[in-house]
Amino acid sequence: MKKQKKKEINKIEKCVICESETDYFFNTPVSERRCYVEGVGQLCEKCYCHFFIKKKKDGI
Repeated sequence: MKKQKKKEINKIEKCVICESETDYFFNTPVSERRCYVEGVGQLCEKCYCHFFIKKKKDGI
């Protein structure tokens, strides 16, 4: 059981939207992550920018 748990800790976190691998392991603290959304989970940078960064509109 300890081996399996250790294996999960070293596993790469995937984006909750597109399931691509992120730059973080499961055991990386949330405070040290980018693109983490409370209540949603870890996102890749592409999905984070698409869904959570407001884009500037031309002329405004």
